[in-house]
Amino acid sequence: MSHDADRLAMESFAFLVEFAGAPGGIVSAGFQACVLGPSAADTVDFRKAGGAATKPPGLHQGSDVILRRGLAPAPGLADWARTPAAEGRTVTIRLRDESRAIVQSWELHGVRVTGLVGLPAPDGRTLAIEELTLHVEALSPLVSQDSRLEE
Repeated sequence: MSHDADRLAMESFAFLVEFAGAPGGIVSAGFQACVLGPSAADTVDFRKAGGAATKPPGLHQGSDVILRRGLAPAPGLADWARTPAAEGRTVTIRLRDESRAIVQSWELHGVRVTGLVGLPAPDGRTLAIEELTLHVEALSPLVSQDSRLEE
């Protein structure tokens, strides 16, 4: 695929994903579906002698994010997935509407790849991804710069 064909292919996806910390910089990919899993933080009962009980946050349990039916640069995403980072990495997901305007964004922290099902495209430069599963330690929505959301 040529650079223009790559750009046109990315225009068709509802979710644009940026994988930071890849060898060579940020890798961008497009996906048709995204499932954000639940995340939880346990509470701990804590009592001081003779005092009232408090429930401070305890152990945080991460969640999985599943990205389905996508395209990514073959060497970039494969290298990113294959090279583990001790502290995890940062991933940004942007949801677009039918007019291709960004309507919502999320930033994922402490990301590790736990599953990748895909095949290299015939051109050898693109990876066709059926499903990419990411374990996420923290997820935060980003404030949209789109003024239509403020109305």
